[in-house]
Amino acid sequence: MMWWGAFVITVAPWFPAGAVAEQELPTALPAQGFVVRKQEDTLELPRADAARLRRDALARAILWQPPQERSELARLREQPDDFFGQKDELVCKFRPGETSGATPKFECVFEGGELLKVKYGATPEIHTEVAATRLMRALGAGADRMYLVGRLRCFGCPDDPFAMLSCISSPFGERRRDCAPIYGVRKTSGKGHQVDVDYRRYVDFTNVAIERKLAGRAIKAEGETGWGWDELAELQTGKGRAERDALRLLAVFLNDWDNRAANQRLVCLENGSRLADGGCHEPLAYMQDVGATFGFVGGEKSQRKLDVEGWRAAPIWKDMGRCLVSIRSPRLHGATFEEAEISEAGRQFLVARLARLSRSQIRDLFEGARFDAYEDASPASRSIDRWVSVFEHKVQAISERPPCPTP
Repeated sequence: MMWWGAFVITVAPWFPAGAVAEQELPTALPAQGFVVRKQEDTLELPRADAARLRRDALARAILWQPPQERSELARLREQPDDFFGQKDELVCKFRPGETSGATPKFECVFEGGELLKVKYGATPEIHTEVAATRLMRALGAGADRMYLVGRLRCFGCPDDPFAMLSCISSPFGERRRDCAPIYGVRKTSGKGHQVDVDYRRYVDFTNVAIERKLAGRAIKAEGETGWGWDELAELQTGKGRAERDALRLLAVFLNDWDNRAANQRLVCLENGSRLADGGCHEPLAYMQDVGATFGFVGGEKSQRKLDVEGWRAAPIWKDMGRCLVSIRSPRLHGATFEEAEISEAGRQFLVARLARLSRSQIRDLFEGARFDAYEDASPASRSIDRWVSVFEHKVQAISERPPCPTP
């Protein structure tokens, strides 16, 4: 028995999963390599000064790194690195914990002990976030590493981990009581729950996305996680406008409409030393949760993600003459992206980086993210040719226009 957050994990008998195992994957959890490693993912700030140090870090944060070399750009259809050895079938060990949001997900321990988030199910975010992060990394913007895997064997998983975790971590006591018996949950002392997990049982998930956060420690203060576009503009006034405008224009290009503050991340890069006052020497700000992209807000809900005609309808310029941009988001969604005028320097910054991509590499981007495999997509949205065409159309809307009035 062991604690995990508000949960206690115990071994209890479950009936074996009905799926027949493939020869390539083990039918029993390997005896070694799946013990979670302690991961220091938050920068410890002096509590009394944390809010000031966080704001100072965001004011100084870099937004771009050097773009990938052309040889690396050729790998847009592949995994972002060789962490999993480019394998399309993997094994992990279920790790119960609290969850939130609407996208089905759970945490799992992979070989070597790294605890990573897994997104699964019939959701377009599996594909859109893979494509968005790979494009961002190729251009030099900060981004998480997303791995698209054809089959994941999860030892200890229930058939629907997100349904289980959403239930037992619900803020509503009645819901927790109703579903607890279904998942082998028994009340323990304090706020904890005892969760029965049988690691002899496994469930296979197909077409999942595995998230590894950008290397670095999150910079947080009490009540402040992430950052908003409005806050970034306020704190970085007079500093690096071209880079800030280029990142804002990239968000418009992707139509990243779910831009609430929690979906952007502020980190202290791993090679960055601490300042004398305890702050971060080299902070970086980036768009983290970018699954709500490649679509359009304003029509059917199904058009919001992975909808090629919806994405084409989302304009780059709200007012071309002024180089004014905005992103339409659902009402009451906590959006932080306000109207802004893009400078010519910012436009040229992004144009230069987009120009590095060839047509074949753009095709690799969408094929590698398996846009054509999303079963609920419209016929047009399953056409890679159409995605490449719209991508190039949107690039032209940025590059083939008169200079912006602000230098």
